[in-house]
Amino acid sequence: MIRSLLVPVVARYQTMSSQLEKEENEKSRSMMISVMSHSMAVVTGVSKAFNSLKDIKALGCFQMYYEVLQVFLTCLQVRKPRFSTKYGEFL
Repeated sequence: MIRSLLVPVVARYQTMSSQLEKEENEKSRSMMISVMSHSMAVVTGVSKAFNSLKDIKALGCFQMYYEVLQVFLTCLQVRKPRFSTKYGEFL
């Protein structure tokens, strides 16, 4: 049941992550980053339903959460840093 809840959230996160790299519009980038942040919040919020790591393992959710963490960590790697100021954008 939890898998069916989290899979679409993580899939959307991955989609946003791949689009973020290509997006040039700063407003769109900001919106994508916000969606990604909310996706992470949903996943962590769902994990609060468990009392302990022991419960997560007993219900067979440990592997799923491990895989989700790997997705988040992979997507958080900075590929092409950009720094924007009121004077311009720097690579």
